Amino acid sequence: MRMNHALHILFLSILLGACGGGGGGGNDTGDNTEPGDDDNNNDINILSVALDWTPPTSREDDSYLDLSEIKGYRVFYGESESDMQLLADTGSSDYTDNIIQVPEAGEYYFGVKVYDMDELESVMSNLKRINVQN
Repeated sequence: MRMNHALHILFLSILLGACGGGGGGGNDTGDNTEPGDDDNNNDINILSVALDWTPPTSREDDSYLDLSEIKGYRVFYGESESDMQLLADTGSSDYTDNIIQVPEAGEYYFGVKVYDMDELESVMSNLKRINVQN
């Protein structure tokens, strides 16, 4: 009674953001150091991927799957198709999208599994390869 493996990732885009550190007091001189502070520039790149998917409507045996039977989704990622790691568990069928943070720029694969109220889990969706850049 596994879910249909045709769970598709419909939309996959890269969002890049930056969190600035080290100042912002209105001084545009570029010198945000304090006396005795050798490095006050703590800029951090946050690399994120926005995932969006459509819930399946059938199980792998083609029997009907009602949305009320879906308990949640598990989002996986990895640097290779054979090394996928659990990244997030929505814990709810209400979420069909997720913003995923990746540790650094590079090429990643993303996939989603759906699971039902009995914790029966689908096979992995088709994997989507994304090149995340700074």
